[in-house]
Amino acid sequence: STSEPSVAVPTTTTGGATWTDPQLTITAHSLGAVQVGMNLDQALAAAGPNSAGTGNEVSSPTTTPDYLYALTGQTVSCVGTSLGQSSGTQTVSTPEGFHLGDSVQTLLSIYGSRAKYIPFPSGYGIDPSAGYIVAETGGNLFFFIGQTNATVTHIIGGPNVSDSNSC
Repeated sequence: STSEPSVAVPTTTTGGATWTDPQLTITAHSLGAVQVGMNLDQALAAAGPNSAGTGNEVSSPTTTPDYLYALTGQTVSCVGTSLGQSSGTQTVSTPEGFHLGDSVQTLLSIYGSRAKYIPFPSGYGIDPSAGYIVAETGGNLFFFIGQTNATVTHIIGGPNVSDSNSC
């Protein structure tokens, strides 16, 4: 009999938490333990208990306070999080200390001139929004600003992230 070779799941030292943990880190290449470049099975294992994989997306359990996701083709191409899936105390933040739901003023105080304003995109998209893009090692983070332009409601990261419609 032949056995299938085991597939090593990549690990990360930055924010290497499952998606049910109370504190997650989002970067331009990871959300918790889920990293850009993982295949669907690896991403599901890294996301942790009760995560769902459907076609081209790994999504968080409905018990997490924020919606967490990774988009996949053959591999994860980008990661993201948005406010308001359920009540709870989970925190998603960048390594620099910006937290999902913080004010635009806080974003600009942390990132300064690294944060470049991107206007509301023309045309259509799944979740079109104005926001700020920040170049990071391994890609970009895009911070969606809410309709009042006061808070960040959604963050995406990936090597090809350029605006709100790029993940």
